[in-house]
Amino acid sequence: MNHVVIMIQENRSFDHYFGQMTAYRQANSYPINGSPATIDDESTGSFSNFSPVTGANIASYHSGSVCTEDLTPDWTETHKNFDWANPAGADANSPMDGFVSLAVQISQYAATLGIQMADQDGHRVMGYFDGNDLNYYYFMASNFVMGDHFYSPIPSNTPAQRHFLFAATSQGYVHDGPGPGGLTAKTIWQELDAAGVSWKIYSEETNLFTYLQDFAYFNQPGVSAKVVSITVLQRRWGWPTAGSFVHRDRAARRSFRAHQQL
Repeated sequence: MNHVVIMIQENRSFDHYFGQMTAYRQANSYPINGSPATIDDESTGSFSNFSPVTGANIASYHSGSVCTEDLTPDWTETHKNFDWANPAGADANSPMDGFVSLAVQISQYAATLGIQMADQDGHRVMGYFDGNDLNYYYFMASNFVMGDHFYSPIPSNTPAQRHFLFAATSQGYVHDGPGPGGLTAKTIWQELDAAGVSWKIYSEETNLFTYLQDFAYFNQPGVSAKVVSITVLQRRWGWPTAGSFVHRDRAARRSFRAHQQL
């Protein structure tokens, strides 16, 4: 083995991207190792969530569209997803009953900003893609390692997730960190340096920001030079305006790639 490539994409759940992976593998004769020979996804069961607008459950469905009106992965909202009635008490035994209700709440909040979203009953959160929509991703995930049991280390948004990726901790921060150089935890990159293993982080951001800058280690000699630019042919992202509250493949906003020479 010469290289390990880690690619992190954000703001999509496993079910949203790969909710039909078991069906795809079975249809294309890809073996599934394990017992039972299934992936824990939406094609292996029936799932729904209650909508306070319709007064009925909305089942998961094939959305068939790459455009999705905005949702949020932030701390408070994620806890509402887990347990709508008692978000502060959300835990592993929570009913997972707030996804549609939260989507409705976001649409209602958007209306106070003069933004009229198309989805008013929260159904968008129950949509998923399949192998026909994401044929490249499904093919790659079937031929290479897919972390289908890699779970978000913290129920919150980007900064804390990246801190965990680098150091297995956010040092207690659930949103933004303390600022440049404020985190003192030891990172995986320090471990690789100590072992004599080369690595690089590729960023599409014009300022090369990757959240590694939040760690004191970033200020060590030569570390910043290991964060380099990567060209993205097309960026499809825009902040919401009165006319649009839609993101197009938001996962492409911040692609993170790290490789290390082994």
